[in-house]
Order: sequence, then C-alpha cells, then structure tokens
Amino acid sequence: MSISLPCMSTTTTTEPLAVQELVLTGDGIGSAAFGADPDAVIEYVTSILGGNTADTGWVDPFSFAACDGTIARRVDWGVLSLLFTDQSPVANGRRHFIGYEYGRVGQIGDEPVGLRTPGGVTLGSRVVDVLAEFPEAAVNPGDPEVGIPDNFYVSNVFY
Repeated sequence: MSISLPCMSTTTTTEPLAVQELVLTGDGIGSAAFGADPDAVIEYVTSILGGNTADTGWVDPFSFAACDGTIARRVDWGVLSLLFTDQSPVANGRRHFIGYEYGRVGQIGDEPVGLRTPGGVTLGSRVVDVLAEFPEAAVNPGDPEVGIPDNFYVSNVFY
C-alpha cells in the first residue's frame, strides 16, 4: 500500500533585525544602556537601521528639550530619537545616552516600524496594555481636534 500526500510548502516570516534587536526597555534600547557612550550607541543603532535621518549635533539643551546639563544631542532614525546629554542621575560631567522617544504625531507607521517593549507594547497599543506592563507610566490624553493621539511616558525623567 502506498500513501501519497500533497506537497506542502512552508512559509516563514522573519522579523526585521530592528524589531528583534532594538527592544525598548526602561534601561535603554536593545543592548545600548542609559549612561553609555554616545558614539558607541549611535554606531550600534546605525549598524541596525543604517544612517540617521537627523542629528542636532551637540547644542544647548533648551534648543530642543528641557534637559539638565550644559550640552545635549538628539539623533533621529525616522520616528526613533535617541537623546544624549552631559548630566543626569546616571552620570555628571561626561556625555552619555539618557533616553529615547519612539513615534511622532502625524508619523505613526513611519520607519522604523514595529519596535516594541519586552511585553509587546508598541505604537498604537491600548492604554490598558501599557499600564499592564508599566503600572507607573504617565498616560497623556491626546487631543483629537488637533490630531494628537494619546501618548505615554514610562519615565518622564531621563536618566
């Protein structure tokens, strides 16, 4: 007796390297920890996402945010921004990685797409899911009249 089975093709989907590697945590992004050397962090993220889309260079901290310190820098890869300064609770007097922002009003869905926290929170996640993973998160209600979606901060103090 012989049994014949139809050929079945297998399909695999592979997550982009950025989604696998650049996990958004309370301690940093991927293997880049808060407090790390700016050049090393920028090189690490560039190795995954390619060249940045904007870089303020080292400027007065109040030119783009209210940061402590005497100098600050913001480097963007689309809707992902890394923030650096020379003063925070982690270090004082040396330039270092202090935080990140992911997502911008009017640019949800722009590159890099799919970055998420260890618990799966990402752009567009429900508030209940954010609070389940980060009970202390500050949730800011959006303003639909001007197109600002709800947003949240796991920590509003960069460190």
